[in-house]
This record gives sequence, structure tokens and C-alpha cells, in this order.
Amino acid sequence: MIQKFTCVPKSDYDVVIISNGTEAQISAKVSQINNHLSNNEIPVNSRVTYLSNFKSLIAHLHTHTADQRFKGKVVFMFFNGLEFVQDIIGDVIDHYSRFMHMSYQKKKLIEEKLENVYFYFDSSISEESVKPADPYDILLYKQFQSYDYHFNTLATIANDIIKKMDFMLGRIRGVYIDDLNLQGDRTVPIQQIHRNYPKVERIDLSSYSMSMRNDMIF
Repeated sequence: MIQKFTCVPKSDYDVVIISNGTEAQISAKVSQINNHLSNNEIPVNSRVTYLSNFKSLIAHLHTHTADQRFKGKVVFMFFNGLEFVQDIIGDVIDHYSRFMHMSYQKKKLIEEKLENVYFYFDSSISEESVKPADPYDILLYKQFQSYDYHFNTLATIANDIIKKMDFMLGRIRGVYIDDLNLQGDRTVPIQQIHRNYPKVERIDLSSYSMSMRNDMIF
């Protein structure tokens, strides 16, 4: 897992990447997003700070942003199983609970707001077989049910992450899902994310050259 470090900037734009991926994984996927999906959406020639958890992001905002409305780009990138997803959700819930507690006590609040947010969900998150672990569990499954990795798993994770973080999100500029090795319908899960969260401006899939924008949902 990467540790916090900041690249030497070539411009004054701030980019913060929060991820459990390796430097090589992050670099490869950011390059893929920029080159094939969104035309240099994440400017890596800027001041880029890499963080490994949500708590470090909050500390970074308090240190570098006077009004806590961070106007740079914040990119959450999820790889390799569910542990990092669970860690992020747990930290977000704890942060929200502290915020609400201070609000109830009418204490001075520091409300962090992320104005330009991106999410990347790698297929390695869901690469755990759904095949029954116990022979008797097979009775719970329909005949001929596929044990492949399902797109809906990643879409559900994306939906849950956005739901938990909604209180501190401004614009969600893009949601990127690596779906090349995933099975199942794409349209309905994507429409549900757009309908539930109008802040999501676009969703890109690695299997498609076109993105689905919010104004395309009806």
C-alpha cells in the first residue's frame, strides 16, 4: 500500500488520490482513464498527493484548505477485495457521527466539502467467487446459476460509497468502473445510481468507449 507523498508540481492544480492500490496500479488506471475515457480528466502533471485512508484526507483538508471547501480534484480508487471499501465506509460513518454530535451541541463546525470528486472501482474488488462454500448451500441456488463475478456487485458498492459520503460531496465529476471481466446487466444498475444521486455527472465503463451522462437518464 502506498504511503502519503506529494509529487513535484508542474502546475498549481491540486489533485488528491486516496487508494489502497500500489503506485503501479494507480498510475496505470489513471493513465487509462485519461487516455481512453475522459481526455486527461485527472491532471497528473499537477500537485498530486497520494493518501492511503479517509482520515488522512480529512487531516489534509484541515491543513491545506482554509474554508474546508477543497476545489481541487479528489480521486477515490478501490482495488483488491473489500477491506479498503469497508475501511472507507467505517471512517466516513465515524466522521459523520462526530459532525452530527458537534452540530447537536451547537459547537463550531468545520464542514469539509469536496467540490470535484471522482471514483474508480476496479474489478479486483469483487473477485471472490459466489459459489456456495458448503455443499448444502447449493440447494439455495437456482439450477444453472452462474458463479461468475457480477457487475451489480460493483455497482452496489459504488452506490453505497456515494450514499455514505453524500453529506460532504459537491460535484461528482465521474464514476469509473472496470467491468471487462464482469457478468450481468449494466443499464439498470447505472440508471439507479444516476437517479439516486443527481450529483453524479457521468459513469464510464472500461468495456464501453462512451460514457453515460446524467442527462441521458430518463
